[in-house]
Amino acid sequence: MGILTSATSILRNAVTTARTPLGRHTIVVGSISFALYLVYEKILQPPPSLRHIPHLNFFMLFKALVMRKSVDQVLEEVYTSDVFQSNGTGIYLRRDNVCWSVRITRPQDVKFVMTRRELFPKSSGSKRTRKGTLSGRAFIASNILYAVGDEWKRHRKIVNPAFHQAMPMKVFASVSQKAIDIINLNAATEVHDLSHRWALDAMGKTIFDFNFDTLGDKQSEWILRFERIVEVVQNPVYFVMPFIERHFKFMFPQLNKAHQEMTVYANMINDIVRRKREAIMRGETSNIPEHEKDLLTLMIEASMKGQEYFSDEEFQANIFVFFLVGHEATSSTMAYILYYLAANQEIQQRAREEAIHVFGDGYDIQPTFEDTKNLPYITSIIKETLRLSTPITHLADRIATRDTEIAGTFIPKGTHVGLTFPEVHRNPETWKDPDTFNPDRFAAGSEADQLDGLPWTPFGNGGARACIGMKSTMTQKLVFLSMLLRKHKLSLPEDSIHKNGLVAEGYMVMRPKDIQIIFEKRY
Repeated sequence: MGILTSATSILRNAVTTARTPLGRHTIVVGSISFALYLVYEKILQPPPSLRHIPHLNFFMLFKALVMRKSVDQVLEEVYTSDVFQSNGTGIYLRRDNVCWSVRITRPQDVKFVMTRRELFPKSSGSKRTRKGTLSGRAFIASNILYAVGDEWKRHRKIVNPAFHQAMPMKVFASVSQKAIDIINLNAATEVHDLSHRWALDAMGKTIFDFNFDTLGDKQSEWILRFERIVEVVQNPVYFVMPFIERHFKFMFPQLNKAHQEMTVYANMINDIVRRKREAIMRGETSNIPEHEKDLLTLMIEASMKGQEYFSDEEFQANIFVFFLVGHEATSSTMAYILYYLAANQEIQQRAREEAIHVFGDGYDIQPTFEDTKNLPYITSIIKETLRLSTPITHLADRIATRDTEIAGTFIPKGTHVGLTFPEVHRNPETWKDPDTFNPDRFAAGSEADQLDGLPWTPFGNGGARACIGMKSTMTQKLVFLSMLLRKHKLSLPEDSIHKNGLVAEGYMVMRPKDIQIIFEKRY
């Protein structure tokens, strides 16, 4: 309150002397003092209604973002901070990009928040604060991820049947085989580049029935534009301070260029939507089995048959979510999996033996959906990777619709509540040896099954708003891994930067940094 008192006193004195040079100077000083007070009170300090909750220092997190510290470094700072250590509830307060929000880290609290949609609906604040920004144009729009209330139910009615009907196993297998065939056996392969192109081509076929052919052409227009957009979207300065992008975009050439790329990309996608709609009207998709149809076809058909309808803008918004969020998460996760397999030879061999037991050995395969149900250990490897290295770091905030409590902590109406996946997935109070890669913790009846609440939530898997593409992306990974492990052995080069642990970078989506892996052909 000292700043406010001083500023008020200065301004009061200035009023009586406003016509003199001293008075004008005093007004300037008073105005600056008042502005500093507003910054301190509104940004650097939590609102009065939340000051009973321990909070992290604003500058600690802001500095971590600007310096692009890894999730591991930020996680260590959170867990070792006095705020967290002195708080026995696992609940704390931090300022993110929009406002101060309560963060939950314990599985029971995660379940309480995630499964009570009426009490904690998804916040729509990001749609307002990011309107006109690159991230706002890309995925924070009227789509299944960010819509709320009746709008979300309408999106769900159209999108949900499409995801439940579509399981294009032939696409998963053919794209995976193409990725395996281009692996460089004479030198180490940068696997995030490989998984990036594998995921992009698979997404193109499953969403649009469109061949991007990034596995065949690294200079594909689709992949180059995509990378330029994602690079800017991932910039933590723009993300934490969206007002810079909304009001000062003209000052940043790279930002202007990315917005131009987004416009071109949106037009490219809109052209695919238009041509797909015309093909459906001509009856060209009527003889394709439902489970082999692409998602866009299924959504357009559902929109044409049902009571609900998507505009072209809503089709575009949903496709961007599947494309950007789904692709980025899938490609990074696969790169992480390949790293953990290369770094853990015994685990890799067990996974290979499981694949050989199901499919045999010495020849290429095309797994069916039923086959993937017989791969429990490889499934556990995927789950453990998602626990230890979740590519999507944050879940969109919920907002309390009335006064309530979480773990005995009072939460006023209107409070934002959220979670950071690594804080839940690697909480030492929940998991044994949380930093150790151990797929056996996900075996039937093992550690994960014995934990209460929601200790594992990479797909936001609690309540009706769980990730709608969870089954599809898990199946896609099982297909690729079962095909790859039978054909190749994986190892890390001696000079790998990941020899002493995984190195990743990013903000909203974490990407592995330069993961080089040596592939040795088995047959």
